Amino acid sequence: MDDPENKHCWECRRRRLVCDSTKPICSRCRDKGIVCPGYVDKKPLTWLTPGKVLSRTWKRKPKPKKSTGTRPDQMETQAIPPLSRELRLELDDIAEALEYYNTCIFPEALSSQLGANHFLAKFTSPDQFPKSTVYTLMSMVLSRRLYHVSSTEDLVWTLVPSPRLYHYRQLAIQTLSRLVQEEADVPSYELISAVYTFMLAVLQQSITPAWRPHFDMFLELITRRGGFLQLIKANPASSLQLFAFWVIGVLANTTTPPSNHIPVLCSDTETIAFALRLFDKILYPYLPCPADLFAHIVTINQLRCIKASFVDDMVPDHEAGAIANTGHVAVPSPTPTPLTVLHRIEQFSAMEWASSKDPTHPDDWLLVGEIYQSAVALLCLLSLEHDFMMAERDKWPTAAAWLSLRKMHTSKLIQLIKAGLSNRLVRKSIIWPVVVAGAAAVHDDGQETQQWIRQTLCAFSKEMGSPLSLVAKGVLEKFWVSGRTGWDDCFNIPCCFVV
Repeated sequence: MDDPENKHCWECRRRRLVCDSTKPICSRCRDKGIVCPGYVDKKPLTWLTPGKVLSRTWKRKPKPKKSTGTRPDQMETQAIPPLSRELRLELDDIAEALEYYNTCIFPEALSSQLGANHFLAKFTSPDQFPKSTVYTLMSMVLSRRLYHVSSTEDLVWTLVPSPRLYHYRQLAIQTLSRLVQEEADVPSYELISAVYTFMLAVLQQSITPAWRPHFDMFLELITRRGGFLQLIKANPASSLQLFAFWVIGVLANTTTPPSNHIPVLCSDTETIAFALRLFDKILYPYLPCPADLFAHIVTINQLRCIKASFVDDMVPDHEAGAIANTGHVAVPSPTPTPLTVLHRIEQFSAMEWASSKDPTHPDDWLLVGEIYQSAVALLCLLSLEHDFMMAERDKWPTAAAWLSLRKMHTSKLIQLIKAGLSNRLVRKSIIWPVVVAGAAAVHDDGQETQQWIRQTLCAFSKEMGSPLSLVAKGVLEKFWVSGRTGWDDCFNIPCCFVV
C-alpha cells in the first residue's frame, strides 16, 4: 500500500514517472502545464475529445453472421447509452454551470438583499461573454459549488480541489495572457472586464495568497485607458465594475500594511469624490455600509499612510491642516486627527440613514447601520491608537479612557453582529465587521470571543461557498498567538476579505 504522504498523482502513474507528491498539485504536472488529477483513491475520469481514444484493446474480428432476412423496420430498437464522462463536452460543463447559477446561486443571492441590486442578474447564454470570462465564471461556479456542499470545517487545507476547477482556471489564464499580449498598448474594454472578473475569481477561490498582482494588472490597464474617470466617460457601461473595484480596494487597504496600499485609492481626489457620490446611490452586494461611514474608512486609510510615511522619514510634528497632499496620499485640509474622525463616526445617525432606505425593512437597515458604525469606530481606534503625528495632543484621551472606548465599541460590535447573524437579510453583509471584531479579540483573555469568531467564519465559508473567510480565520489565529496587539501586526501582509 502506498504511503499516504508520498502517494503519486494519477498523471505521474499513467506516465510511469516519479511524483514529488506536492499538494494540491504536483510540481511535475504544473511545470508541464498539465492539469494534475490529484491523489484521490479512485482513479479520476479523463478529459477526452469526442472520437479520441488513448488505447484500444485488441479483439479478434468476429465472423460475419449469415443474414436472416429481417427487414430494417422489423429490427429491435436499442436504447442509446448515456454520454460517458470521457466524452463530456465543454458545452455540457457550461450548460450545467449556467443552470446551477440560475437555479441556485442567483435565487439565494436575490433573497438575501436588502434593496435593489445592480450587480445581480441571470445568465442567459455564454455567448454574452468573451471566452476568457466564460472560463473564469466556470471556475467560480465550480469553486462555489465545491465549498457550499461540503461540511468539512478546514476544507481549504484538506480537500483536493476539483480537476475541472483547475482546468477552467488554466484556460482562463492562457486566454487572458494571450489577450494582454495582443492588446499591450491600448487594452479593449472587453479585456479590462475579463481581467476584473478573473481578479474576483482569485479572491473568491483563495487558491493562492498572491491576489495583489491581479489588482496591479487591472490598475495598469485602467491607466493605459487614461484613468478611472476617463474610462467611465468613454465607456459608461464600465462604471459598475470600476466602482466595485474601488470598493473592494478600499476595504482591502484596511487589512493591508500602509506601505502596500493600493495607491490610486489614496491619491486621486477626483476619483475618490466620484466613487463616494456613486456609493450613496448604488448598493454593493454584501456591503451595505452607509456612504458617510465609508468616507471615514477612506480617511482612516489615508491617515494610516501618512502616519507610516512620517514614521519612516522621522518627520517632526506638523500643525493640523498643513498637510493636504503627502507623497502618494491626499487627505482633506485641514488634516483631521484620529479623535476628530472618531467623534464624526460616533455622531453618525444610523436611525436617520435607515429612514432614507427601503421602508419595507426599516429594522434591518437600522441594524446594518449600527453594525458598520461600530466596526468603523473600532477600526479607527485599533489602527490609529498609537498615532502621534497629529497636533491636537492635548485633546487626546488618556490611555485608560482610550482603553475604555475600545472595550465599549468591541462589546457593542459583537452584540450587534450576533443579532445580525440571526437575520437572513443581514448575515451575509457583515463579514468585514466580523474580521474587525476578530482583530479586537486579541485582548480577550478568556478566549471566548476568539472561539466564537472561529465558528462564525467557518460557517461563512460554507454559506458563501468560498474559502475566503477561512483565510481570515487563519490570519486572526496567527495574530492571537503572536503576542502582539497592533492592527498592522495582525495584517502585516496584503489581505482582502470582501466576497
